[in-house]
Amino acid sequence: MVRTTIIKRLLDIAEWLFFIYIVICLLIFNMIHFGNLLYVDTPQEEPMMVTSSFAQSLLFVISIGVICFFYLRYLRGDKVYKRIKAVLWGLLFAFNVLGSGFCLVMSDGLTFNQHETILLLLAPLISVALTSQAVMKYYECK
Repeated sequence: MVRTTIIKRLLDIAEWLFFIYIVICLLIFNMIHFGNLLYVDTPQEEPMMVTSSFAQSLLFVISIGVICFFYLRYLRGDKVYKRIKAVLWGLLFAFNVLGSGFCLVMSDGLTFNQHETILLLLAPLISVALTSQAVMKYYECK
């Protein structure tokens, strides 16, 4: 009995640490692109990159999306707790859609390379899918 209570508490802590990790990753991702919008105003200035290579950035964005997809699919807890988590995750990914979409629209006139444009296209698409999944999970737990 005590062992299962400890395991449940550890899983709850791990869930919130995972949420904080995703929040930090999305903040860094969006701040780098917002920084590029502000910083790169002449052709000789180099934009900041998310990682050192496009393959690493692409793998990171896709893997975070897949992990969050499975996490949202198998939310645990009672109905109220699931609804709270669905709302928080939905808001997080909705803000990411807005931030990435804003950077994508605003970067139209700038000289971003093709790889950064692909990342800015892929991030909102994954976030839209995850937001819709969080909304469905919210209504499923109602």
